[in-house]
Amino acid sequence: ANTVWAYATNGHTSPLLFDKIAKISLPRLHEFNPQGLANTLWAYATMGHSSPILFNKIADASLLIITEFNSQELANTAWAYATMNHLSCVLFDKISEISIIRIHEFNAQELSNTVWSYATVGQSSPALFEKIAEVALDSLHEFNSQGLANTIWSYASLGHISSLLFDEIAEVALVRVDEFSSQELANTVCAYAAIGHSSPALFEKIAEAALYSIHKFNSQELANMLWAYAKVGHSSHALFDEISEILLCRIHELNSQELTNKVWAYATLGHVSPTLFDKIAEVSLGYVNEFNSQELANTVWAYATSGHTSPTLFNKIAEVSFRRIDEFSPQELANIAWAYAKIGHSSPALFDKIAEASLCRVHDFNSRNIANTVWAFASVGHYSPALFDKIAEVTWPCLHQYNSQELANTVWAYAVSNFPSNVEFCHDQCVADSIISSFEKFDRWSLFQIHQWNLWCSESLDNSILPSDLSNRCLESFSLEDGSPSKLQRSVAHVLTKMRISFEEEARLGTGYSVDMLLTINGEKIPIEVDGPSHYLGESKTQNGSTRLKHRQIGVLDGLEIVTVPYWEWDEVAAKDKRNNGFKYRIAYLRSLLKKQYIGDGAIN
Repeated sequence: ANTVWAYATNGHTSPLLFDKIAKISLPRLHEFNPQGLANTLWAYATMGHSSPILFNKIADASLLIITEFNSQELANTAWAYATMNHLSCVLFDKISEISIIRIHEFNAQELSNTVWSYATVGQSSPALFEKIAEVALDSLHEFNSQGLANTIWSYASLGHISSLLFDEIAEVALVRVDEFSSQELANTVCAYAAIGHSSPALFEKIAEAALYSIHKFNSQELANMLWAYAKVGHSSHALFDEISEILLCRIHELNSQELTNKVWAYATLGHVSPTLFDKIAEVSLGYVNEFNSQELANTVWAYATSGHTSPTLFNKIAEVSFRRIDEFSPQELANIAWAYAKIGHSSPALFDKIAEASLCRVHDFNSRNIANTVWAFASVGHYSPALFDKIAEVTWPCLHQYNSQELANTVWAYAVSNFPSNVEFCHDQCVADSIISSFEKFDRWSLFQIHQWNLWCSESLDNSILPSDLSNRCLESFSLEDGSPSKLQRSVAHVLTKMRISFEEEARLGTGYSVDMLLTINGEKIPIEVDGPSHYLGESKTQNGSTRLKHRQIGVLDGLEIVTVPYWEWDEVAAKDKRNNGFKYRIAYLRSLLKKQYIGDGAIN
């Protein structure tokens, strides 16, 4: 025992000697006293020299005399087994039992080493942890930075909540945070985040300390910092900016999970870092085939949440997700659909596959998954009657349990899709009752959606299903939306003026919709919508669900057929006019559009 202890204490490796001593010790362990057993274990663990048979035999020998172990020997024994990842449940149970009785003999290092050992091997011991928390409160000032970080990490790792201990450690750490290493800083914030224990002052102080030593953090520590701050929703712009700069230099060191976690953290806190997102998108292309379903879904969710487009990455993820769609959980299916819809990236084949996979698992979807899924399909204008029918069937009995946003997104999606089989979403009073009971919780955007659903009811039933006062409130909110003419719109208006055509900009119609321009030709009202890129899916020429809904409802309820000026067509004729320094091509283009809609209108000739 003394020989291996001496070699370990001096950090001198001798594998042959350690193997020989292990072999000789096995038949003579009954001769070892508690100190000899504990020192032997400590030496092998310190040198990282694996000897499973020796550790098994020492566990058996220790159990016979465990009551004779002092606090240091108990703590060192547990530490050695944890360090070598060698679990001995019976031994750990016995150490726990003895330690509880003699906990007041433990010093600060022994307390922290003990909880660290149990957390590392994943063996829960609630009674021991409760006792250590109680004793540690009186001696936290004796803990070094590693002891504080390891203690808090251990409690979080095993999910053992001790609010008072967490508060007290935060207080001590606040004044000693400069003593913490990069690993200790990262582990501390991770522990507080994992257990969901709020400590804004500590997080602020650790962010300040981390800035001074951020270049010492390895990739895993940076990942843990980002995850922790995102998890608790604690924003630290300076820290995230600095980490972004470092990650750009180390981007090729990151694996698939680390790449995903980085963008997830930045997106969760709403911290914009375009250069980092571009670089991660570029590097991720080589890893996408290795991503698991959660990483695929989280990556597109992060880019969509941040409003950061990356068509090449989205195309690649769509391709991989299509092949492996059966691996996705209900939440992942909903998240990936939501992300493609949110960013406006068209992927019909992927949406067909998501519909197919979701159809047989609808009963596993929660209200948020359902709302996000139907919203996504409606937003991209991808119609799946079978999926919507099935979701309607599942949703019906529990619609009253949806929160205001889920309810608004769901009924809006059905209004956009307009499937004849789903008319119960505007016919049935229970839908209206759910909306009425949640009405005061709707935000302005949700009221817009409810208004459009209410218009759908008018399309189907020739009247609103909501009480008149609520219908009027929806209309009023919807009509308050201020239209601001775009540069493209002003360009079209300028040419119409040249043509001496009378029109009103941002004209409000009876449905509450505003149209870019409402022309009057021989007493005829002709609405024109100048549709820029935001009205289409990504770089495609496919109108999104919102635009289709607007056009349909204006046509049905206002009785006006919209004349659309797509941005790419206008850009083309404007470029021709620029080369010829005139208006000839734009005037001819508008005349052509208006003739298509209103043949024989003499004023257009």
